[in-house]
Amino acid sequence: MPNSSAFSINTNPMLLKAHQNMIVLGKRGSGKSVAITNYLRFLQEDKKLDRIFVISPTFHSNKVLMDDLGIDENDVFDPATGSAAVENVVKEIEAERDEYEEYLRAKERFKTLMKDMNSLAFVEMVDAKLMLEFFDQSKGIFMAPEPKYGHAGKPIMALFVDDCQSTPLFKSQKFLNFITRHRHIGAFKEGGALGTSVFIALQNFADRNGGCPRSVRNNATSICCFSLKDKKELTQVYESVAGEIEEEQFMQAFEYATIEPHNFLLIDLHPKPEHPSMFRKNFNEFIVL
Repeated sequence: MPNSSAFSINTNPMLLKAHQNMIVLGKRGSGKSVAITNYLRFLQEDKKLDRIFVISPTFHSNKVLMDDLGIDENDVFDPATGSAAVENVVKEIEAERDEYEEYLRAKERFKTLMKDMNSLAFVEMVDAKLMLEFFDQSKGIFMAPEPKYGHAGKPIMALFVDDCQSTPLFKSQKFLNFITRHRHIGAFKEGGALGTSVFIALQNFADRNGGCPRSVRNNATSICCFSLKDKKELTQVYESVAGEIEEEQFMQAFEYATIEPHNFLLIDLHPKPEHPSMFRKNFNEFIVL
């Protein structure tokens, strides 16, 4: 049964650990949605992402960005529905779990069929139901069950939350619970879970004026921070990594990463052992202080 580790998905060396709970912070027009869709594309290219859910009131206005990701419009939910949007995502993840568990059971049934056919003297003694289940009449052969997404591993999913501050979603206790439990959604009876990565675009980091709830901030595994004019807000971002680095060094990294428009400082709160730094300029340049 799947690994129950906090970061159980092996990603490309340059990618972050998974599952992620990424906050992307920046003012309107800074490039938050572009950054997130780019990262989701990186995951797809690494074959570490099978399905993307979206909670956003502006999905269609960002459709050009979303088209390349192959997002099904049935997987897009309105934050105005609050808890219902979260419940729909959970329902779909649990359905993916059920399908995956049935795939694993079918693999075992097929294994039994092949073993019996190879060991019994008479085909008539083999379970007829299994023969019917796996025999492909068009090809005239027995076919092993095929995984839904073309790989034998568990389905890998992500949730993109965009333009949802000051909506009922951010006031929903079910959403806040989802954030704290994102790795445990779609639990298996034998232990472990499908889980899901979460990518949240924010304009305000503080928990005020429709800002970011504390439980969201406290459960972040990474933060992408675009240029900020509010010194207090930047200080709050620093406080999320306090103890890892001196404030002066943090500010130097931030200035270096964001000196050009539409660039950001990536703070990886759980870097891989081989990574030289927890800080990057965008996704591809490590900042070693």
